[in-house]
Amino acid sequence: LENYLGKDSPATGNAVQQIVRSAAATDPLAALEWLERRAHLLNETQAKSAFPTALTALAEKDPERFTKWIADHPDHPQHDRIIERYALDLRHKGKLEEARQWSPTIRDEKIRARVENSLRAAENARAKNRSKAPF
Repeated sequence: LENYLGKDSPATGNAVQQIVRSAAATDPLAALEWLERRAHLLNETQAKSAFPTALTALAEKDPERFTKWIADHPDHPQHDRIIERYALDLRHKGKLEEARQWSPTIRDEKIRARVENSLRAAENARAKNRSKAPF
């Protein structure tokens, strides 16, 4: 698999993401550790998809370990993308309050704005649906 990582790799970020998603479904911590050992081999596109995928899977299975990993890696190059993916995953699960708590930890203004706009849209849709409820 290492032959498919890096700048000269024919594997797209999507292909690496699918591999990581599959591995993380079984054991997200092992998938994350595998990625960390090979981070130097990943090209930017691969890293942008692989780390958020592994960590979102970890968050689902072990939220405390996810939170600890984020706290222990505040300067990780994919920090903001990881939080973005997690917050949007929470949004899709209807956990808007929890997603909103993560948004301020995103340092990149564009990424944070994208997440906040998505959360605002979901909150507006929720409010609209509640106002239509017959009871």
